[in-house]
Amino acid sequence: MLKGRKSLPPLDYLLAFQVTGKTGSFTSASKELNISESSISRKVKLLEQHYGVQLFNRGHRSISITPEGFELLSSVSLLDPVAVKKLPVSLS
Repeated sequence: MLKGRKSLPPLDYLLAFQVTGKTGSFTSASKELNISESSISRKVKLLEQHYGVQLFNRGHRSISITPEGFELLSSVSLLDPVAVKKLPVSLS
């Protein structure tokens, strides 16, 4: 599914997707990331285009994650921004 793509998508696409997957809505993700709902939706759509798969099923005022979306969410959730900030960084 996602393994055929060699280049990484922009990280803001992945962050928008991760928070949307975690919260279950574009509205909640936009509040958490403090950016507009349309920006979240656009970034997720661009991520879908990057990978060539649908990550969410969109309904009237609702979304549900697809199996491909769940697979990607499982992968990107390993890169939790809070956990990343706690990693020791060496500047040498």
